Amino acid sequence: ASDAAAFAGGGVQGHVRLLATASTIAGALPDDIAAFMRQPANRGILIDLEECSSRELVDELRDRRASLGVCRARVVVDALRSVPYRRDRLVLAVHRDDPLAARSSLRFIETLDAAHVGVARATGVHAMLERAAAEVERPIAYRALVAGFATALAVVGAGLGVAVVPLELARRSAGGDVRLVALSDEWAEIGLVVSFAAFESMPAAGQRLVEHLQLRAAQAAR
Repeated sequence: ASDAAAFAGGGVQGHVRLLATASTIAGALPDDIAAFMRQPANRGILIDLEECSSRELVDELRDRRASLGVCRARVVVDALRSVPYRRDRLVLAVHRDDPLAARSSLRFIETLDAAHVGVARATGVHAMLERAAAEVERPIAYRALVAGFATALAVVGAGLGVAVVPLELARRSAGGDVRLVALSDEWAEIGLVVSFAAFESMPAAGQRLVEHLQLRAAQAAR
């Protein structure tokens, strides 16, 4: 927040508390926010970008303690409104010497014999993987649990296991020893949304940010 205030230069003309899940922050969202703040008309807007779990995001928005939230579409509850943002996919990150690196795609169930590098249990991705494994009554064999996706990619690059990570992040952060294999499971396709309690009553700064994020997503999809 202090960095955003310093960048803004003059007096703060608007304040947006923006919540996002870990996988979303690891993707294109920070770049989209930076593009927003570089626009002269927005330099008086202060943006607080905070990472939180999906449950915390819903609670904060529903109680109107935060202006906006960016998360997976399936997280949003009836009490909130949302507009489409970006799309991402979950992929399997493997070391280049792993036999799975030769595959062009696979189902998650085919990874369960491998040692996994998991990302913090509070993340939505962790919960999705646990549900997928439970459906086939198989455990996930964790070699390590780490705090974030970037760390998971580094561990994979060291040859210590495989990890399920968002494609957008992996393209930015994966080292040369990491290969990405598509997951063909339907749930691996992730639709992201911008959520809020009510657009009409939102301060102008928040409305402007919503419109900007939608525009950036539309440009990226072309």
